[in-house]
Amino acid sequence: HSWRREHFPQYKASRKSNREADSRDWTQIFGCLDTIKSELKEFFPYKYIQIDEAEADDIIGVLARKSGTEKVMIISGDKDFIQLQVHKNVKQYSPITKKLITDKDPANYLKEHILRGDTSDGVPNFLSTDNCIVDKIRQTPISKKKVELWIDQDPKDFCNEEQLRNYHRNMKLIDLQYTPSNIVDQIGKQYDEIPKGNRSGL
Repeated sequence: HSWRREHFPQYKASRKSNREADSRDWTQIFGCLDTIKSELKEFFPYKYIQIDEAEADDIIGVLARKSGTEKVMIISGDKDFIQLQVHKNVKQYSPITKKLITDKDPANYLKEHILRGDTSDGVPNFLSTDNCIVDKIRQTPISKKKVELWIDQDPKDFCNEEQLRNYHRNMKLIDLQYTPSNIVDQIGKQYDEIPKGNRSGL
């Protein structure tokens, strides 16, 4: 029930249709995941945070920004978190490749991500319509040369009205600074107040 779905109904919409076409029992799979989550919360010696309408990205983004100067290591191969490396205390490690994930310019990485969209999440590039991924319509291509031209410009200088609207669509969906304030507050409150699990039953 991500807040992004309210803002953009096509967000991750293809995942549901892919599950429906899959022969696996997703009801059972989700039931197993719920059991695992409840056990993590009860027995792991870490804070477990879950907020209605928030995704893990929102929670990690809020906690990374909340950390001040404390060192933060994000354990994930998801390159969406590169944007958080604008904070010098934030690093990221991929448990799959067993390597740090870095980028020489995290701010520009985020800008390019907004321009290009995120196909895996159903977010088209800023030149393309909302429904193109869901309806399998080819997106308007964006060349590397154009990205290099646009990356340092204000989008108002290279977008028409519809493109600017799409740019803001993508910015809200991709830039973790746009997590709604009520969700940010809930994440901070849970982190400050909830206890860690009791590992005696681990």
